[in-house]
Amino acid sequence: MKFTFPKDFKFLDLLALARNGRFDPASFRHPLELDFTQLGFAGPGAMACLKALLAREQHTMPADASFLVEHKSQDAVRYLERMDFFTKDIRWCMKPTTVNRYSSEGRFLPMRNLHQLKETDAASLEMVRCLTIADKSDSTAFQYVLSELIDNALQHSDSPTGTFVTAQKYEKLGRVHMLIADTGIGIRGHLQKNPLYRQITEDQSAIQKALTPFVTGSYKANPEDILEYDNQGLGLTVSDQIAKRSKGELYLWTGRALYRSQTGVTETMPVAWPGTVVYLNLPIKLAVNPTDVVKEFDAQLQKPKIQLKFNS
Repeated sequence: MKFTFPKDFKFLDLLALARNGRFDPASFRHPLELDFTQLGFAGPGAMACLKALLAREQHTMPADASFLVEHKSQDAVRYLERMDFFTKDIRWCMKPTTVNRYSSEGRFLPMRNLHQLKETDAASLEMVRCLTIADKSDSTAFQYVLSELIDNALQHSDSPTGTFVTAQKYEKLGRVHMLIADTGIGIRGHLQKNPLYRQITEDQSAIQKALTPFVTGSYKANPEDILEYDNQGLGLTVSDQIAKRSKGELYLWTGRALYRSQTGVTETMPVAWPGTVVYLNLPIKLAVNPTDVVKEFDAQLQKPKIQLKFNS
């Protein structure tokens, strides 16, 4: 299979290609060739999605196999290396290049591949610091959203290749783009672990259930059993509310369903994402306190107040 990159390949470009079947995650199988000859600009979010697919395929392909790369010059390769796309954990059939690793601080966070919950706080803090979010309340809000979404992916995806995260800041536009992607069992697969939600057979219904406060696939067969983690079921719900209240946008793609917070509509995709992708486009100045959003949900169910604390 050969995938030829278009001139622009940001996350929304990836979605546009997926909608017309020109980007199908199921087709990224060995042998695979990536053609960068037309690429002019790529966003870290789109490339993190692609790297997650490559890591998934590499997990099952022969140990002596590798991914082919075609390009006209080293410029595109160097550009993607600065995003940490061409790292040694992926088997590439190409000559290594020497890249001037100037700081990406204030512009983007090179993609990270996380595998353990203990990495969450450090990763979310690194993303906030890299994007130089100066306002304390805004940085806390961003760190909350990132920590919740990363935890969700690591706890629930059952992905052997972990979770891929990245972020990019557009200073002139006053926006921050963040992406968390895994290639695990997806939201529907996770919810179906709980007997209460085993009747959910469509990805669209699974998304709507996952966006409901305090809904989680965590389940205790015996009330005395201790779960490995205590999930509040608020990560996606609060992220969705922050996006809506800040005039931002959340995209949630799992299986054949794509949710967009701006419209509140979940559309059916012609191709399926094997796992879950969460993409956030938020203003740098959020003016939304996640603690207030959580308290609103707590008040509805008369639950104890939740205090949000982060390491700094």
